[in-house]
Parts: sequence; structure tokens; C-alpha cells
Amino acid sequence: MIREIDLPVDHSALSVLEDWFTALFADAGWSSPGRVRTRIELATHEVCVNVVDHSGLTRCDRLHVRGAVDDRGVTVHVSDGGAAPDRTRMAVEPVPGVPQEGGYGLLIVRKLVDDFEHTREGAVNTWRLHVHRPPAGGAR
Repeated sequence: MIREIDLPVDHSALSVLEDWFTALFADAGWSSPGRVRTRIELATHEVCVNVVDHSGLTRCDRLHVRGAVDDRGVTVHVSDGGAAPDRTRMAVEPVPGVPQEGGYGLLIVRKLVDDFEHTREGAVNTWRLHVHRPPAGGAR
């Protein structure tokens, strides 16, 4: 099952993601997605916040969220037409005990999802997030 939504690049617009995820999992017949939903929803929200905060886009611009649920798990793509992220900053993880502003968002995303990647084609960034469906009886 696939579901898509376009959102203004604005923090307040991100509140619709909760209902969007409810519909995505309901459409796919997952009555209790549990931790899978928690992990993918939080990671998606964090990526969207990063787009709002760092892409250079304005509220007049849009970001596109596409989700797909199948037997293997859930995959979300977040696409935006903002500036290319600084790949050197994306690769750096905060060092415990060393004060630093920012840089924790993508660390959180990487810890929440099983697969994470960023690609840029032309002027479009795409952030791909995937959480595997746990085996029957598993609570991952």
C-alpha cells in the first residue's frame, strides 16, 4: 500500500503526519504496527524538521512524503527541492562529552531506522527511511 502527501515547508504543517501514518498502516491492514510505526514516524518527522530548518526553502515551497507498507516493513521517502545538504556534516556523529550545537537529528534517524540513505538527483533531495517488519511475535 502506498500513500503520498505534499506539505508546506513549515513546522506547523508536520502535525498532519500522525494521521497520515495512521491511514498508511490502516490501508495496509496493519492493525497494531507498534514499535515499527513509532520508529518510522519519529524518523520521518525528524527528517522533515531538518528540511524545514536547513534546506533554505520557504513556507511557499513543498516537501513530498511517500510511504509504502508491505510484508517486509515500511519505507518512507521524503523529497524536497532545497539546497544540497553538507555531506561532511551528515557523516559526523556527535562525540559524547564534547559540547556541540546541532548534529543530533540524523544520528537519531540512523538509530531509529534499519536503512537510511540520502540521494540528490538534479535539484531534488530524497531521504529514504526503512524499518523492517519484525518476525511474527517479535516486538522490534
